[in-house]
Amino acid sequence: MIAVDRARTAVTLLVVAHHAALAYATFGYLDHRHYLRSTAPIVDPDTWRLLDAVVLVNDSFFMALMFLLSGLFAWPGLRARGARAFLRDRLRRLGLPFGAAVLVLMPLAYYPSFRLAGGAAGFPAYWWHTVTAGPWPGGVAWFLWVLLVFDGVGAGLHAVAPGAVEGLARRVRAGADRPVAAVAILLGVSLAAYLPLAWAFGPDRWVGLGFFACRRAGCCSTPPTSSAAS
Repeated sequence: MIAVDRARTAVTLLVVAHHAALAYATFGYLDHRHYLRSTAPIVDPDTWRLLDAVVLVNDSFFMALMFLLSGLFAWPGLRARGARAFLRDRLRRLGLPFGAAVLVLMPLAYYPSFRLAGGAAGFPAYWWHTVTAGPWPGGVAWFLWVLLVFDGVGAGLHAVAPGAVEGLARRVRAGADRPVAAVAILLGVSLAAYLPLAWAFGPDRWVGLGFFACRRAGCCSTPPTSSAAS
């Protein structure tokens, strides 16, 4: 447990460092026409190429590691409390923070981008336009609702076929004395699941609605202008 707690702390620090570095990466840009398509809410004119490596290395693993650490204790929680109590707890621990993020934190984070892109409205008018007309970004809080969806899928599996997952866990434990083979199998299954989807849809495509959407080009509506938000 101590090792897992340290891993959680380390990956949380990586998330903070990653988003701080985005403001100073050499590839950063502010899109003045659609500010939500910028690489970060604030892009500093002073950049450092070393931070490009920090961002790219982090992008290769840190969110996957965060999801893995989050899922390690999902099944024991389901087994101990049942699907309903488990989901109720996850709604409180993930749903409420996500609601606070999209209602307060993300509008505050993106308001400087709105102003730098030419918006002149005050924050109250900007916030009202965001939550009523949009675009309404979920920003960096996206992982909370994705985790909640995964928890829902896990709860559904627990309700429908608890024995299947238990059998898979027993096989994993039985293969603990062959870590190389276990890693090879995990890598093979992961590649078989990921590569066809990456080939069919590409790495940047995303389907979303409102604050469940991404910031990529093509998935955001026109941002509020100073006149529209005033």
